[in-house]
Amino acid sequence: MRILFSWFRAFIDISIFLGLIVGSGLSALGLLAFIWPDFDILNQFQLLFLALTVICSIASFIWPYRFGMLKSIAQWILLVPFTASFIILGPEIYRSLTAPTLDVTQVRGADSRALRIMSFNIYLSNWDAKGSLEAIKKYDPDLIILQEFPPNRYKKITEIKKLYPYQATCKSWRICTLGILSKFPLKDIDVQNFSIPKSRDPIHGRLLSATATVPGYRPLRLHSFHAEWPAPFREQAVHFERLRTYLDKQNKRYPDTILAGDFNSSGWSLTLNDFAKTIPLIRHSFFKATYPTPNLVVKRYLFLPAFLSLDHIFSSPSVPVFNVRRGYVSVSDHHPLLAEVLIFKK
Repeated sequence: MRILFSWFRAFIDISIFLGLIVGSGLSALGLLAFIWPDFDILNQFQLLFLALTVICSIASFIWPYRFGMLKSIAQWILLVPFTASFIILGPEIYRSLTAPTLDVTQVRGADSRALRIMSFNIYLSNWDAKGSLEAIKKYDPDLIILQEFPPNRYKKITEIKKLYPYQATCKSWRICTLGILSKFPLKDIDVQNFSIPKSRDPIHGRLLSATATVPGYRPLRLHSFHAEWPAPFREQAVHFERLRTYLDKQNKRYPDTILAGDFNSSGWSLTLNDFAKTIPLIRHSFFKATYPTPNLVVKRYLFLPAFLSLDHIFSSPSVPVFNVRRGYVSVSDHHPLLAEVLIFKK
């Protein structure tokens, strides 16, 4: 019996050791994205890699190894994913810690006004319209930028229309599931299609735009965007490139702009950061993991905590953004992002 137990412990030791090698290798391979962009898909999971590395590090000190030599080797191997995670996540964490905050009561009655915005992927599989409304009411935003929003599903919820009388939606929610809800009048509504022929999912690669007009203040252009997932690799890149070209053209016409939505790419990915550097807007959503939520249960058994920061908020340099934070909901598979933005008198 002792021999069997000894062999079982040895098997566990070797399995853990091989698992560390594989996990550390995947984390380190993400660094190759600096040379070959296709490897950037691994960086989407760097926060998960970091969490697993921390757990393995703790376990390495308390697990009763059958082969003592493996313990010290495993601890040295763990330096690899720690280093990779530091390189990928470090700048994002720093920007999150240094992001600007503001007491919005300080701007009342001044030459500027604070508006609360919410970017929220409401989830096509979410049939709880009342629960969605309660999730929105909890944060009371002035402007809501929605993705995966089928308007017909919420027509019977008359309170939504009372709270947000001005709404911009796509003509057909089956191929464009974007929405903008506002407490202020909306004008210049426009829909753009950046998807490629025979796209895997027709709701991705869409952009809905509208201009919010607050009396006495400069108009604020709003864009709701939903990109494809990183795989297949090239389709998301096409969406980002076409969006960049569109924003360049719109920049002079709409100097005060907010772009928000589900970019399906984590904030620490090189792909998203490269995109952010090429557009005339500033990203404000740093290290805010919004996906998944408790509503997304894998095969009815496995619940995963949020470890991907897929939702983002950008603004023109002329539109200050403060207090970017992640909300909490259980009706969708995404948590919403919230922020205060300043608009100025004409």
